[in-house]
Amino acid sequence: MIILTKYCNAEREKKVIGSKEIVAATKEVALESLVLLKNENNLLPLKKDLTNLAVIGPLADSKDDPLGGWAAQGNPNDVISVLAGIKNKLSGYSTEINYAEGCKVTGSDKSGLKPQ
Repeated sequence: MIILTKYCNAEREKKVIGSKEIVAATKEVALESLVLLKNENNLLPLKKDLTNLAVIGPLADSKDDPLGGWAAQGNPNDVISVLAGIKNKLSGYSTEINYAEGCKVTGSDKSGLKPQ
């Protein structure tokens, strides 16, 4: 039996993949890789005097899902959900943030998509 310790070594993974340098580099790459696909009617950037903002989506309040395939080794406590990030960014403003799950990631239930 051949064991490839380079690829199956949990200690190496913590030191290399989970190192502060790698985490910082991946964060920088993610920040530089964000692409705005559509900015209809010049909606973005959001105005500072925004009174209401709706955040809708089943993954918006998740700290596990952004880890993707690394969820087994990632720490959800190191993740900021989309909803939490928006709340953090708008803290200090009078914007009311409304969150709705909307629908599930899988399945055909659309009951969360009905207007309230």
